[in-house]
Amino acid sequence: MRLDGSPTQAYHREHYGADYDYSNFAPTFDREIQKWNPDAMAKIFHDAGAKYVVLTTKHHDGFTLWPSSTANSKLPSDRQHATRDLVGELTASVKKQGLRMGLYYSGGYDWTFVPGPIRVAADYQAVKPQTDAYGKYADAHMRELIQRYHPAVLWNDIDYPKSGHPLDIMAEYYNAVPDGVIDDRFGVKHSDFQSPEYETLDKISPTKWEECRGLGRSFGYNRAEGEAETIAPADLIYLLVDIVSKNGNLLLDVGPEANGTIPPVQLTRLQALGAWLHQNGEAIYGTHPWERATGETSEGLHLRFTQKDSAVCATILGQPKSATITIKSFTPKPGTQIFLLGSLQDGVDRFPINARALHSYLRATFRKQPFAQAQQLSRGGAEGPHLLLDFSIFPNDQQAGHHRGLMHIESTTTFYQGLHATSLMEAIAAPQVCYRHCYTSFPFPGATNGGTFTGAGQSLTRDLCRHRVSADLQAIVPQRFLYHRLTRLLDVAR
Repeated sequence: MRLDGSPTQAYHREHYGADYDYSNFAPTFDREIQKWNPDAMAKIFHDAGAKYVVLTTKHHDGFTLWPSSTANSKLPSDRQHATRDLVGELTASVKKQGLRMGLYYSGGYDWTFVPGPIRVAADYQAVKPQTDAYGKYADAHMRELIQRYHPAVLWNDIDYPKSGHPLDIMAEYYNAVPDGVIDDRFGVKHSDFQSPEYETLDKISPTKWEECRGLGRSFGYNRAEGEAETIAPADLIYLLVDIVSKNGNLLLDVGPEANGTIPPVQLTRLQALGAWLHQNGEAIYGTHPWERATGETSEGLHLRFTQKDSAVCATILGQPKSATITIKSFTPKPGTQIFLLGSLQDGVDRFPINARALHSYLRATFRKQPFAQAQQLSRGGAEGPHLLLDFSIFPNDQQAGHHRGLMHIESTTTFYQGLHATSLMEAIAAPQVCYRHCYTSFPFPGATNGGTFTGAGQSLTRDLCRHRVSADLQAIVPQRFLYHRLTRLLDVAR
């Protein structure tokens, strides 16, 4: 709005007038937010497979979504915060869904103290408020959020004022929430995880990290973003699978409208994600990186690997063109079991592929469904042997029954005939009722598996690097069959 000649400024002047101050939107927001149903929103996050939610309590505009007792001398008294306690209400609704609640706070920027705008790179630092008054203000807000709501994640953005006391705040937070976690944007060395923005890694990280990004390019509701500007469901699943395979987590921003309604273009992504995770959650929750993150089929389709206990999960990022899948450079040992996770027809969680090693290959049956043949191909060279899975159909069950037995690889293959997804790992949807909505995934103590910041069977502590991630997504296929094949291999030789 303050960048001369920008499309945003032009739109604002055309529809509201050049002298219409941003704070004038507060009464409109307060009127619309009375329609918001926090229980309905929390249910959406639950159904999307999230395990916790991170709400933006104050973004760079300085307007708080809770009735703060700390006055902002820069704003009119009736335009400093929402009239409803959105933070408290959503926290209660999220907990009713069995999810954890985290809170985001913009400590580095506050346009009510230093309005900016940011025109050049140097302005990113110049617009950070550093006065004693702002340091005390930010400290007071943080203490309110910790004492009132006990968030499972304390997510500060941009930086923290040098006049504030971030280490004191962290100590108070850990004392109040012993199993809580803190991001890396407080401007000090300590953090529990790293938070790159719109970035992925090339290889497995030994420490926990979380990619932060929106469904589009905005952190919040943007009426200009439609289908073309929003990540496709399949790409979103591929993104999550890739991140999780490298010890990461996905913080997915969702921007609701002023009345708390999530725009249809974003809601369809959450629903698709949730459907897929519901179908394939066993291969997502409680997993952690395997010895390598990437692989390839003989067709050239990319693979991402994760591990859960002694099982290895292989996710194919794409649609196979034939009934045969060959996983290159992969050697299962005799006795390995194969399962196909989930069924769209009869609701069974996993289908065993009863297989028996026959010479250099093994054959398997998938109930009365496509017959699967797994075969080790000794191709020599640096790559080593490959694993072949042949999903052709045997003439009858009797013939297929001859091959029950030893080499049992569990494959979690999904045949899509509609929209199906599973749940976001111990991820957490982070809505921002006003500005930003975050979809996050961290695992926590007490959870059977870790979302993003919890390892299976591990408790969440400040040293998140010891925690294992458990998120894994795949592509969804609108009105298609077999778009993604998620293969889970148990007891694989390493």
